[in-house]
Amino acid sequence: MRKLFCTLGLLLGTLCSKAAPAPHASDYLADFDTLATEVTANYAYFTDGPQHWQAAVAHYRPLAAKAGDQRAFISVLEQLLEELHDDHTQLNRNTASSPRLVPSGTDLWAAWQGETARLLQVRPDSPAARAGLQAGMVLTHIQGQPITVAVAQKLGRVAPQTSQRARDWALRALLAGRRDQPRQLRLLADGRPLEVTLAGVSTQASTPLSHRRIGSAGYIRLNNSLGQDALITAFDAALAELGDSQGLILDLRDTPGGGNSKIARAIMSRFIAVEAAYQRHELPLEAQQTGIARAWLELVQPRGPFQYTRPLVVLVDHWTGSMGEGLAIGLHGLGRAQVVGTAMAGLLGATYTIPLPHSGISANVPAERLLHVRGTPREDFLPPILVDLTQPADNTDDPILAAGLRELARNHPGT
Repeated sequence: MRKLFCTLGLLLGTLCSKAAPAPHASDYLADFDTLATEVTANYAYFTDGPQHWQAAVAHYRPLAAKAGDQRAFISVLEQLLEELHDDHTQLNRNTASSPRLVPSGTDLWAAWQGETARLLQVRPDSPAARAGLQAGMVLTHIQGQPITVAVAQKLGRVAPQTSQRARDWALRALLAGRRDQPRQLRLLADGRPLEVTLAGVSTQASTPLSHRRIGSAGYIRLNNSLGQDALITAFDAALAELGDSQGLILDLRDTPGGGNSKIARAIMSRFIAVEAAYQRHELPLEAQQTGIARAWLELVQPRGPFQYTRPLVVLVDHWTGSMGEGLAIGLHGLGRAQVVGTAMAGLLGATYTIPLPHSGISANVPAERLLHVRGTPREDFLPPILVDLTQPADNTDDPILAAGLRELARNHPGT
């Protein structure tokens, strides 16, 4: 199986109107069985074994056999993969009614605090932000249903999962909604009811990055471009322009769509003087199957006409996903950056592509676990300087940037 890190373009492929002749029912079933078998053999994040997955396979297999066309088959596969409660497990094709992707297709991040569903962050310049939603608000209803009922239904199609991780996944999936439906939410804002109807999220950057100076500090923001080779040239040009800054902010708060390690290594390589490890890979299923553990460290080498050696701060939030998360933990593990912000998207591992030959669909499934070089799973890494966006911020509309600038000033008083 060929390894492939998720990229936004891969994940957002659409159903083509000039598709090949429709497969027969037996072809759909064969592709379903291929996906079921490959996930069982390769998925790296079964916490208590594949029993729940196997129950889901048994539940959805008859539906796959009855799928009359590509659209219906995609719907069955989407429902099957949702049983993993994993935002990094997705198809490369979707339909008009497909679930929106998390985090790239959502503008609200929420989590359960006991029995309260609370917004932790609202994506800037999004439909939710323009509707006045703010971190700290409590979600009570979605699409007219109490949120507790909607989450229970989302989790209960095969074998209900009540872990915190599963409940948070269901909450965020519901908040993202479906591509062909507006989102109808009821919330409490300072105890007062608020009802909003939100359109879908559309955030497509025109350039790989933006950069500027903030006082004596440099600032580079990546625009969801960690899968684009053009980012390397743009980053090198920005760093050359900001090379004399007294400190640098690298803003990864708009990297939800994945990328590849080549781009991340190209960026990290400008901040180190010697070859070093930036992330750890593990194949847990291979250890279970053979009794011999397999793990390795991924290295990065210095590159470019100069190395930037002054203080570096990386900004992250819930829209720092996949390779953005890898870049953040990599620079931290290399000892070259402090990380400031909220928890990141928590996307699991490195994905492999599973091609389904009859339908032409493929699925991306995390088959390698990724960890900080010190052993913390990437999805569990928290910035050493955490910013709670549910708390009032003094004199700033960007508390994370303000905290990053304070950290630079602490390391270099001239910034």
